[in-house]
Amino acid sequence: MKSQKGITLTSLIIYVLVVIVVTGILATIMANFQSNLKEINGKASREAEFDKFNVYFIKEVKILGNKVSTISEAKNEIVFESGNKYTFRESDNSIYLNDNIKISENIQRCTFSNSLVDGKDIVTVVIKVIDGEGRTIEYVLNNATSNLEYEDESYYVHQGSNGPWSEDLKAGTVTNGKITLKIGDYVNYEKYVSSVETKEIYKELQDYSGYEGSTYETDYPINTEEDLKLKWRVLDEKDGQIRLISENPTKTTVYLKGYQGYNNAVYLIDKVCSTLYTTQKGSAENLKIEDIQSAMDLDTWDYHNYSSPNTEPPKYGGIKEYTEANSYYPEIYTKEKKGHIWDKNKGIYIDGTELDLSEQTEVIKQDAKVQESPTSDDKIKIEETFWSKQMSKESWTNETYQNIFINDSSDSNYDEYWISSRCVHANSNYANFDVINVKNGGVNAQILYRSNNSGSEMAASIRPVVLLSLSIDFLPETEKIEDVWQIRD
Repeated sequence: MKSQKGITLTSLIIYVLVVIVVTGILATIMANFQSNLKEINGKASREAEFDKFNVYFIKEVKILGNKVSTISEAKNEIVFESGNKYTFRESDNSIYLNDNIKISENIQRCTFSNSLVDGKDIVTVVIKVIDGEGRTIEYVLNNATSNLEYEDESYYVHQGSNGPWSEDLKAGTVTNGKITLKIGDYVNYEKYVSSVETKEIYKELQDYSGYEGSTYETDYPINTEEDLKLKWRVLDEKDGQIRLISENPTKTTVYLKGYQGYNNAVYLIDKVCSTLYTTQKGSAENLKIEDIQSAMDLDTWDYHNYSSPNTEPPKYGGIKEYTEANSYYPEIYTKEKKGHIWDKNKGIYIDGTELDLSEQTEVIKQDAKVQESPTSDDKIKIEETFWSKQMSKESWTNETYQNIFINDSSDSNYDEYWISSRCVHANSNYANFDVINVKNGGVNAQILYRSNNSGSEMAASIRPVVLLSLSIDFLPETEKIEDVWQIRD
């Protein structure tokens, strides 16, 4: 009998299923491969932008006898005695050499600073490529101080043996893999704070805070005797560097009033902090609302859902329009990225493009109301950026932040202090132009100017934050003194 050979229906089905499965597996492998390849290419592209900058900057610092000539107040531009200038332009996210040579692009942030560390002239560059991680690099200038030329280019980059740092908010630690500090640990930064010249900052406070008395220095003196003794605690990590915060708010208070106070609050508060607490070991500014928000547990309470019944939608970020006699505004509002001013000639709203709520690099001298007498054609549109909340240990990713920001060691509320961040709040008939503060156990804000052309005033303490230099080394934990970490001299 002849055998019957051929493909049965069952085997055909199995064959088809195997082909489908294999095809699916191959498709998944290819998708993952393409995704990984895309990520690798993206990372390579980001690295390339940094490398292009680094090639130029290493060449710059290697010039024998070169020194820093000037750094802009915004820290986005540095000029060397060689005559070369490096500028970061936020407008096109690029770094330029001498204004006309684009050396890097797709840069989100780049700042420059200069300090003397262990006898070395250091230029610190904080740079972040868009969608990449931030970097902090300290370049060693080959100037007359050292008067030698290193053969190995790595010697032109100064790294502290204890950096860079990373942070675990949930665990409440910052670490570099060798040393681990807890959020709230004490560091002996006060050892490096010393008496400073206050004449310049007094003049700026007198001229630009809204103060209308005879002598600001007499009415609101800077209490250097007490404030230079402040103790310091670990706050967090930023761009691979440790940040410290003062144990308590200052005894010094900063007075602000009206539209002029709102205009210059961020600049003045930060300037007082920088004047008192910037040293060779770190640079100082005031606490910002972003520092508060980044430490909050948004699963417990999210400020984005803060109720704002007068805006649409009725929550944080909602919009409301004000017209005629309720459309006054401080001059800085025209620069704020969330500011919207009606241009009656063009018939459109003009949006601010320069400043976030915690940014200001130069003073604004507004001698009178922006509008003398608004008409029916005048109007402004505001975006709700105010929120308030009584805080508790449950408000934070780590409960230590309650003690750092809100309560002292005895659980008593800190004295009222400024956060150097502006905000705008929508009332039913007019808008409030506020500066954020911490008060009575919560985060709130103080009205300084209203869109109906009325104003308020207040004096409050400040809360300095120090970004430690990347070159900072700590002595081992075994050499802590009275449980305080010691910075290596």
